[in-house]
Amino acid sequence: MSKWITATAIVAMAVFSLAGCRRAAPVQVEVESVESRTSLDLLIQSVGDPDPDVRFWAVLELSRQGEKAAPAMDALIKATADTNPNVRSTAADALGKIGPAAASAAPALAKLLSAEDVDSRRSAAIALGLIGSGAEPAVTALSQAIRDRDEDVRLAAVDALGKIGSQARAAVSALLRAIEDGDQEMRQRATNSLKLVDPDTAKTVALRPAS
Repeated sequence: MSKWITATAIVAMAVFSLAGCRRAAPVQVEVESVESRTSLDLLIQSVGDPDPDVRFWAVLELSRQGEKAAPAMDALIKATADTNPNVRSTAADALGKIGPAAASAAPALAKLLSAEDVDSRRSAAIALGLIGSGAEPAVTALSQAIRDRDEDVRLAAVDALGKIGSQARAAVSALLRAIEDGDQEMRQRATNSLKLVDPDTAKTVALRPAS
């Protein structure tokens, strides 16, 4: 691994923050001889920074690291309850990109499905789908999210249940209601998810034609 790391905005902000000198805007910098683990530790520390801008750029950079951000899971789970909606939603994005290894985040993401801001709710639903079968603890919350006031959240919740698969059997009734009551796109996607959750029940359900 190269000893030269092109650090993103948060590395610069976090360094200045820890030195007691805050920056109003992120700056792209090159940090010489900084090992990747050191950068990750700095990002994790910055997720708890008092400045919401620093926290946001920290979780954003972690979201870009995908599975490599797994050591930051505890910090990211805590960030899903942040007072800043941008931090919350981006933390959910980061957890989703970690994938199945982020199963322990399912309860926190389930709680985030009831957040006031739509971005947090949508990001939580998408993240739970990316986690897959390990997101079983969130099945009840996802079933409720199918009736969210925002269409994107509703669709993301339906898709997530399908990705959870047979572990989401408790959501069969909610998926059947979505097939019965939803618009054409919702019916199609709920039907697709039902096939993954409970194939036997799905065989008995004919997709209702558009009215």
